[in-house]
Amino acid sequence: MTRSLRLVLGLAATLSACDYYALEGLSLVAPMGSIVVGDTTSLSVVNMGGAVRPASGVSWSSSDETVATIDANGTVLGIGPGTTQIQANSGDYELRVPLLVLELAGPFRTVVVGVDHACGLDVEGDSWCWGRNEFGQLGTSDPPDACPLPFFGGSVPCAVGAVRVAAEPFVDLVGGQYHTCGLTAEGRAYCWGLNENGQLGDGTAVSGPVPLPVAGDHRFRTLAASERRTCGVREIDDALLCWGLGPFPIDDGEAAALTEPARVAGPLTFSSVAVGRVTCGVSTEGDTWCWGDADRGALGVPAEALTCDADPCMVPQRVADAPAFVGVAVGTAFACGLSAEGAAWCWGANEIGQLGDGTRVDRSTPAPVQGDPVFDALDADYDAACGLSSSGPLLCWGQIEAGFGRGDAPAQGDFPVEVAPEVDAMHTSIGFSTQCAVDTLGVARCWGQSGWGILGHGLEPGPEVLLPTRVVRHPTYASPRLGSD
Repeated sequence: MTRSLRLVLGLAATLSACDYYALEGLSLVAPMGSIVVGDTTSLSVVNMGGAVRPASGVSWSSSDETVATIDANGTVLGIGPGTTQIQANSGDYELRVPLLVLELAGPFRTVVVGVDHACGLDVEGDSWCWGRNEFGQLGTSDPPDACPLPFFGGSVPCAVGAVRVAAEPFVDLVGGQYHTCGLTAEGRAYCWGLNENGQLGDGTAVSGPVPLPVAGDHRFRTLAASERRTCGVREIDDALLCWGLGPFPIDDGEAAALTEPARVAGPLTFSSVAVGRVTCGVSTEGDTWCWGDADRGALGVPAEALTCDADPCMVPQRVADAPAFVGVAVGTAFACGLSAEGAAWCWGANEIGQLGDGTRVDRSTPAPVQGDPVFDALDADYDAACGLSSSGPLLCWGQIEAGFGRGDAPAQGDFPVEVAPEVDAMHTSIGFSTQCAVDTLGVARCWGQSGWGILGHGLEPGPEVLLPTRVVRHPTYASPRLGSD
């Protein structure tokens, strides 16, 4: 009679597609590809009939106990990053399964998500990126993986786990669709990735993986980026400088693209700015100004009150009937402002609940988000916005292709809905079909599309993951900090 054993691994670990092992009539199914350092998971041997063999009938071992250990009861503990073989001996049979132990990336302070890549800034000021690298958006010329290109065949360079960007330390990161920029403690801006429209600001239109300084001797107070443009508030005079693909309200008319910083919005000075198809900024006098696509009230001004004749509008418009905002966030055709008291007000397109006011009616002037939630910060992109609070859950509204981190996608809400309840989020970023959040311990979690490694979970890209999954350091690669040995 042929005897068969099946090794079943617990679900406390990061899951991957099942691997199947067979040896002389024995079968081994391992529905686990990896665990994270510090995690435990339980293993057991099951007879062909489904009966679990008692622990006394199985002996366990790990080929490398610096990577993982396993006790007499079949409990595995991740010790350090690497690969080991977990071995089960029962009677005359011996079965092995490879186990990859991964190390959490971070701890992070912030994370930014593009179309198919993401980057995080850790507490030491180092930048880490994961996902697709076709344009150098990971900040490395030597990505460790090749990810399949859906529909077209072939593959693209990528990283399924976080790799360190070879750059000096930053205090902030901002990201566009295919590029990322960092701000140093001295106010210097460095950018990398796609540059066909000059969004890196280095005076060229050449894309690349090496973080290069933005042209000019500028010191910036804050940066913002979206799609194919970047802007920064200059420290010395609070002027707003932008580069990349317009529209930009500049003195000598609209430029198709700016490859290095140029002052925009005339004499206005700003304390903060948000960039998208609409660009909005809070002036140093406390007013909010917007310009760009004027359709559907996205500039916060009724159509009859606009002071420009063209769309996109090249003249900054003062948002009407708005409280004094301390920050703004912009999506595709809408914007939201955050008051000093933590109230969120939104205006613009609202066909899928982007304004969070409980309706689907476009508004050309700000309306309060339903429920009067109190936030510390806002984030918006595409067709959704989110609010973060140190004393409450992560709340989002509109439609997020990545889902609300609860197993559903796409997800839509006409009013604030709790997102990723298991994550005590202190920072979040909405991407095209992926969302990431950083919790109070600095752990980054992502959910949504998993193609090109954008979830950063260290496993091969596969189907979308609709629950938050932790970002890990890439198991085989991390580039050094610039200037290190």
